[in-house]
Amino acid sequence: MVLRSMVLTKYRGVKTLQQPLLPRNSIHMRLADNFGGPRALTSLLLTSWHIVGNGYECRSKRSLKEPCARNFTVSLSTMSISSLPMNYGVALFPGFQALDVFGPIDALNNLALTHDIQLSVIAPSLDPVSTETHINSNANCAQSVVPTHNFTSPPEKLDVLVVPGGFGCQNNEPSTLAVVDYVEAVYPSLQYLITVCTGASIAARAGVLDDRYATTNKMQWEWTMSQGPNVKWVSHARWIVDGNIWTSAGVSAGTDTMLAFIEHVYGAADAETVADTMEYERMTDFATKFGLTPT
Repeated sequence: MVLRSMVLTKYRGVKTLQQPLLPRNSIHMRLADNFGGPRALTSLLLTSWHIVGNGYECRSKRSLKEPCARNFTVSLSTMSISSLPMNYGVALFPGFQALDVFGPIDALNNLALTHDIQLSVIAPSLDPVSTETHINSNANCAQSVVPTHNFTSPPEKLDVLVVPGGFGCQNNEPSTLAVVDYVEAVYPSLQYLITVCTGASIAARAGVLDDRYATTNKMQWEWTMSQGPNVKWVSHARWIVDGNIWTSAGVSAGTDTMLAFIEHVYGAADAETVADTMEYERMTDFATKFGLTPT
């Protein structure tokens, strides 16, 4: 996919960027509206950011010296799409976070009303995979998903892989290591990789986030960063796109990220229709609430 042009509307006027935007050479970040505090940015060195919605955009490695408006509207005027992704997969492990999976999948369910989406559920085995975490032995409140494939016999064709987080990925159990190995093996053949919440730790352990910008769950920030010392972690972001890898913040951010992905790939109209069908109001970020310093 090549984005042919972009219109950036600011509070002081309109600027059009005519140069091609190549996915692998661009970094897309959805920043919190209060990035760096409630005041507007006064000086920020950016490299190549493109934000859909409220946020900040910059190219060609320059510094924003003047105060910036908090709200920018970015619209993509034309797209050249060689092939829309059709074959989606979600990689599961015991103890995955339910909303990490079901939020993005519900967006895909609605997208599939107008697009030929194929979804595979991939896990260590074909046995049902439970959200059970065993943190509270007195509780009995978990759900299970029946996989369509296992990691040793995965789908022959996969365009997009979604990797959720959850307490189940914070260990070295064979089921967790199997997900890490699968992500490492399948990533080179994917059009896109999307991680949700601490699912970024799986991609980091697989090595595919090395030297890339990424974000993750704010409450599990320190632990997830420890899993990827070579990752360029960004705290104040609802989601990050670096090349063909999308990483989201915690839990519900996966739904916002999938809607942003749908907008990026299929267009704003489809994303709006899906969000409206879900009666979903897209959100920003929670980094400030958890006291994280902007990185």
